[in-house]
Amino acid sequence: MSEPIAEYKRTGFHLILYPNRLEAVAGFGLTTKTVIPLRNVANVEKPVSLQGDIIVKTNDGKKHRFACMGDAKRMYEAILNAL
Repeated sequence: MSEPIAEYKRTGFHLILYPNRLEAVAGFGLTTKTVIPLRNVANVEKPVSLQGDIIVKTNDGKKHRFACMGDAKRMYEAILNAL
């Protein structure tokens, strides 16, 4: 298992960037886990709102929105550097 490059954690949500994938885990008790291989990332949109949403677009046309509040810029830059 590889070490994370960057992490964002808040109650009920974790966004973890590894060298080869992006993992998002959300929920309490019954959790949902989304794994996006970095080779499938087509585009990452820069956070522009105060909400701090990072939008990751994949090669198959899907959009994944992750709310990172105050750490959105740091996570955005970490994802771009990993690509």
